[in-house]
Amino acid sequence: MQDRNKLILAGFWEGNRDQAPYADDSFEVWGLNHLHPYIPRWSRWFDFHRPEWSAANLKPEVWADQDAFLRKNHGKPIYMLEARPEYPCVRPYPIDEVVRGLGRRYFTNGLAYMVALALLEGRFAEIQVWGADMRHSEEYAIQRPCFEYWLGRCEGAGIKVVIPPSAALLSAERAYGYEDEGGMVGEALRAHREVLAKALAMKDQAVSQAQTYDGVIQTEQEWIRRWEQRSRGGIL
Repeated sequence: MQDRNKLILAGFWEGNRDQAPYADDSFEVWGLNHLHPYIPRWSRWFDFHRPEWSAANLKPEVWADQDAFLRKNHGKPIYMLEARPEYPCVRPYPIDEVVRGLGRRYFTNGLAYMVALALLEGRFAEIQVWGADMRHSEEYAIQRPCFEYWLGRCEGAGIKVVIPPSAALLSAERAYGYEDEGGMVGEALRAHREVLAKALAMKDQAVSQAQTYDGVIQTEQEWIRRWEQRSRGGIL
């Protein structure tokens, strides 16, 4: 087996998870949580949920499978928050060593822990990220910047970082200030802005008409009051 100086970080997102080059033996494969039924091989595993939390929050069948996975002796390391005697391959994630070596305690998700450890070890010339997108949900709004920070640290250290074009990580539709709004995004923006402008104009017209009607209503109500008063013998 050749020296594995490249790394696949595998996540759950189905958009490109199955397209990773798992068959290329120059890659180590690092996975996490309950991903093992969905990828063909792995070199190291990570699960940053305490078993008590997983047992209470995962579907019973998912937790049963994960618990069985953790209890097996795979002969490969599984990183968790702490060692567990019932899980023979589990070892504590070296959080203190990572923080001392890299100078930053900034971790909002499991993938961030994984890429930070890869950066600390300094063995990889290339890191590819598959099965991670993080463009949706409030949770990802917190997780994505952290993961992108550590990927940027890797690039700064001279590691080649590969993100599939289908993923949102380390990408934007356009460069702020340098690119016109073009393509599908530009067309969509122009269409929605046109509809918005028409809606605002119609609203202004409706408000103006409503104000006119309010004036008519107030005038007629006053005349009705006076004529009712006259009908009762009063003076207009």
